[in-house]
Amino acid sequence: FEHPTGSKEVRADPFAAQCEAGNVILVRGPWNRKFIEELCLFPNGKNDDQVDAASGAFGKLASKRKIRAL
Repeated sequence: FEHPTGSKEVRADPFAAQCEAGNVILVRGPWNRKFIEELCLFPNGKNDDQVDAASGAFGKLASKRKIRAL
């Protein structure tokens, strides 16, 4: 288990950039609407746990991809 460092806002930036670029695709499900609402309202929304988890997962996957590319 890794402990995240830095603010949630800074950690979410790379994931947000890829979302805005259209590079993130969601599996269709009943949770999509609430997930997207949370992403859109971040960092001013009531909730941020899904944003934090998604950006952490994105960061982990992106770092593994960089390692393999070397």
